[in-house]
Amino acid sequence: MTDEPTPASGSNVPDENGPAEPATPASEPAGNGGERLVFAQSGTIGGILPITLLNALLNIVTLTLWRFWGRTRVRRYLWSTTTINGTPMEYTGSGWELFRSFIVVMVRSSCPSTACSSRPSFCCRRKP
Repeated sequence: MTDEPTPASGSNVPDENGPAEPATPASEPAGNGGERLVFAQSGTIGGILPITLLNALLNIVTLTLWRFWGRTRVRRYLWSTTTINGTPMEYTGSGWELFRSFIVVMVRSSCPSTACSSRPSFCCRRKP
């Protein structure tokens, strides 16, 4: 009996029975017979740079109100240049959806603080 540690399952360290099989790549599913996923990104600096510069300019002009629509443009470009097994991804969100969600969150988060600031006795009751 030796004091050497035994190799972990899936490692590529050979043991006394011969060379071990190579470790399974992260993109392969754990089960047998699954399809291997291949991710590819074909975006270029020449494709994203004009979008980024226009977004920066419009963010300055609109006092950052443009950020929702700018974020949508960037996501559409990045998703359209990303493929999984040769099929391009598609981003279907819109700037209006992001803006509307932002407004809803701001209203919901400001209601409790507004209620406490207008009626402090409502939120901070002191025991006599």
